[in-house]
Amino acid sequence: MELRAEYGLHVAPEPGLNRRDTCRLHIFNRLLPRPPPSSGEAPTPAKQRVGDSGWLDHSFIEYSQICFYDPAQMEMTNQIRETDERSWWDFWNRSYRSGDDGGEIANELFMRTAALINQMTRTMPCRILEIACGGGSLSRLLTYASYHGLDISPAAIDIAREKGQGVERAAGASVPTYEASDFHDWPVPPDPFDMAICVDAVAYFRDQPLALKKMAQSLRPSGVLVMTTINPYVYQRIKRTQAAPLQEGAVSHWLSRAELHALIRSADFRIEHSFSLMPRGNRGILRLINARRLDRALGPRNAALLRRLKEQVGLGQYRLVVARKEVK
Repeated sequence: MELRAEYGLHVAPEPGLNRRDTCRLHIFNRLLPRPPPSSGEAPTPAKQRVGDSGWLDHSFIEYSQICFYDPAQMEMTNQIRETDERSWWDFWNRSYRSGDDGGEIANELFMRTAALINQMTRTMPCRILEIACGGGSLSRLLTYASYHGLDISPAAIDIAREKGQGVERAAGASVPTYEASDFHDWPVPPDPFDMAICVDAVAYFRDQPLALKKMAQSLRPSGVLVMTTINPYVYQRIKRTQAAPLQEGAVSHWLSRAELHALIRSADFRIEHSFSLMPRGNRGILRLINARRLDRALGPRNAALLRRLKEQVGLGQYRLVVARKEVK
């Protein structure tokens, strides 16, 4: 759903506004100047002046039904994201990550990623650093010796700390710690970690090469990086509907397979495994090979084999990479 409105004009609410655009509206409204006192109407905390055309009632925001941008103003949303990134992600996490269920897709991604990590850490527990840990959903599924999670959003860290209380840990594991910090500015600790994890976050970094170099600096020699990110080929072939909207957040750049591999190698990592996860997509050729009637015709066993084949050839919604820091 496109945001189509004239800046400075009050627009009637539209149903079905997706989460990304709700976030944009929220941040946009926060940055508008407060109106001066007037004889006609006293300003209140719930309202702000929009151009010369009227008032914007903040009570509309909670219903996700205001549409307030036009193509000429879309560049402003990028400036808003850069100047108020923490507020953006605070709003996102409070609105969509405070519950126990992150959604079918996010839950599967965390479970699949955790299963792979735990295969590596179960016999030799690691000191783990997770970058962009969000509300800590992945951390509660992991086996580790110690865990430290970072996120730019203080609201996400509050959620992670609250939900981490009382979670059963493996014998000998320390209490997980969480820190609100922008990874771009985070000081690399003197004691390196054994493993760095970054799940579905690299596309949101303002400076992706810097972020990868800092991940490498945070690891000991031969330390392991586990990273997942959206597969743009599949993502662009998922049909957008009001019933199932796509939530992008504050994306800086989606990375193709070649771009992702080049970025990781540029930070002195050696890629050991790279494959896609969770086949999806219902446009073009993906509409045919992901059809439910095809799965029913093949039967459960052959459908599972086809699913694994699709993941191997790169038709999953996410790409997962395991890389090891080069020893110099």
